[in-house]
Amino acid sequence: MANDTAWIERVCAGIEFCVQKGVDVINLSLGPCSTEFRPDDPLLVATKVAYDRNIPVVVAAGNFGPGKLQALAQAPWVISVGAVDDDGRLLPNSSTGPLGGKGPTVVSYGSPLDLENPDPQWEKFVPGTSFAAARVANVAAFVRACLRLTIADLTAQQSNRWSPMSEPIKVPVIGIVDTGVDPKRLPPLPPFVQGDLLQFSRGGTERQWYARIVEALRNAGAACTLTDGPESVRRALQLMARRLEGYATHEVGAGLVSIAEAQAFLSSLTPARWLGIFCPEAVQKLGAARVAELDTTLGPLWDPYKVFALKIHLCDGVRLVVAKVY
Repeated sequence: MANDTAWIERVCAGIEFCVQKGVDVINLSLGPCSTEFRPDDPLLVATKVAYDRNIPVVVAAGNFGPGKLQALAQAPWVISVGAVDDDGRLLPNSSTGPLGGKGPTVVSYGSPLDLENPDPQWEKFVPGTSFAAARVANVAAFVRACLRLTIADLTAQQSNRWSPMSEPIKVPVIGIVDTGVDPKRLPPLPPFVQGDLLQFSRGGTERQWYARIVEALRNAGAACTLTDGPESVRRALQLMARRLEGYATHEVGAGLVSIAEAQAFLSSLTPARWLGIFCPEAVQKLGAARVAELDTTLGPLWDPYKVFALKIHLCDGVRLVVAKVY
């Protein structure tokens, strides 16, 4: 982390590069040394531009310890990530918010990423929020692709264009702005992942699931605008997060997020959770009893087998755009 003016300009240029490339999520496992939030800071302005362009921005909370959330992670438009060890215990150096104040959005595992052919330079890095943010960026990209799939399926159901195969869904792309990533050493794509557009099978049960949700919303006079933008992704991450006993929200936010939590959440995507992502205000309008009835009657949208297929293709097959900052 640094405050050098030239460095900041290069990072901002990297963010703009990712925006121009049309990435689905931006990961910033870096940030200013300052914990003072200034809305006119160039880095904060650059991340707000990305947010306004409908791109979720995932940032490391910082490695400054308790009560010292780095400035970039304090922006309300970013998804900030703290770090825990492999047993779910908050790392001592993981930045948190002040008691009763704003903390990270979520936390994830802070150990160095496990690649088949790791770069020896990773050995010099201790566990921290940079690695945790990268993990959450991967989850966010996966989740965003799944949100696009369910939006496309609902649109097909409503327009009588339902077919056994979904509309083509774009494989997600993560934009990484970092000083330590060597694009030449990125792991290869799995051999079974081909092309940038994928289709998935869908059946009559899913079609009926969407029809019942729309009917319930219409009967309750509840509007629901579906979007796969930053706020929907944030809500999905917070809903799937596993609560960590003994920690407050200013320390760990909504809780622990990893691919395991994402798979479990998407395998239990009941009407209540689906509505909680896209239109939480509709849950109140429908009422707890009606939402519970829908959950019992309809159950999850996808079974674990479909979610596993989605994970293989939309998570393991994610593309990367790297803006290397020197």
